[in-house]
Amino acid sequence: MAVQDFLFRDSQCVAGFDGRASTRTGTTLSNPVDGSGQFLAVVLSTSSGRTVALPATGGSSGVAIYGVLQNKPQIGISADVGVLGYSKCIAGASIALGAEFMTSSTAAGTMVTYSTASGAGCVRVGLAIEAAAAGQIFTGRLYGVGVGAPTQSSA
Repeated sequence: MAVQDFLFRDSQCVAGFDGRASTRTGTTLSNPVDGSGQFLAVVLSTSSGRTVALPATGGSSGVAIYGVLQNKPQIGISADVGVLGYSKCIAGASIALGAEFMTSSTAAGTMVTYSTASGAGCVRVGLAIEAAAAGQIFTGRLYGVGVGAPTQSSA
């Protein structure tokens, strides 16, 4: 059972995407419960201050994240982002107990097992406190902004 505890949050962010449940928006995000953006990884916008967005997909796994969205805001509404500590997250593929995880390249905001084979620059964003299958909500310990070290390329 996924739980949250001891989680540092930034509640001063604004949502740059519609994170509400799919029954309200007609768009389904990767949350298996209600199609919302809750418990998905988010990044800071490069064009608008204190605005969060879903990480890009299409071959970009292991991107550095700001944190994990804790609520279901619509565009322009306050986004509550967990940045350090124990948070619920969504698995984009199977994740083993104790495995480090990173963002998925295929399902925006979901987490997959960290792999050095994904290429240089992939960032570990947390540690799985429990195992999860693809699409499940699990408990992860977020390392915090900029803490997860990228892989080292051999030079």
